[in-house]
Amino acid sequence: MKTKLITITLATTLATSTMFALPVTTVENSTIENTNTDVTNEATNKSKINSGIEAVGATIKDSEIYNTNENVTNTAKDESLIVSGISLNKAQVTDGSYIENINRDVTNEAINKSKIVSGIEANGAEIKNSTITNENTGVENYAKDESLIVSGISLNNAKVSDGSTISNTNKDVYNEASNKSVIISGISANNAQIKNSTITNTNTGVTNIAKDGSEINSGINLGY
Repeated sequence: MKTKLITITLATTLATSTMFALPVTTVENSTIENTNTDVTNEATNKSKINSGIEAVGATIKDSEIYNTNENVTNTAKDESLIVSGISLNKAQVTDGSYIENINRDVTNEAINKSKIVSGIEANGAEIKNSTITNENTGVENYAKDESLIVSGISLNNAKVSDGSTISNTNKDVYNEASNKSVIISGISANNAQIKNSTITNTNTGVTNIAKDGSEINSGINLGY
């Protein structure tokens, strides 16, 4: 274990919005744990719910980050956005860091402008000599009109190198996106740079329904 420990635990809670965020933050030689169990969050009109970890633009070095959401229900509605997983967009993850996301028996419903991340979103991130692992089990995600669901891992425009390991598992997951659609239960790595690294994806017992705008990726997408 690293030298510093931050633990966030929420149990049997009703809230309008639950936040745990690391905005443009440096995390070094530290351990961060977030646990949400038996939690219900409702955001409504302008929306946003974070029962997971947001580390957008953060620098993470030689650290461990753990997120667990179990038996959680998140409902966002009109402007939407839900993060029950981990958001690492434009983050730097280096020096042997380990990042783990687990969502089990989670139900997320976003609705009009939509977006749901029960997995890991790391678009534009730089990942070196580090491990990122995602597990979604028994998760149900409903996005609706503007849509997008990430129950897997999104690495679009990311740089993955120096012996990094990226692992995604979706098991018994149900994703329904609807009008503008997109679903990623696998790994999306459009325009990514991947060097000397290992990427694995497993989808088992997964049901993805996209509809009108459509697009589903339960595999590994390395670009069109």
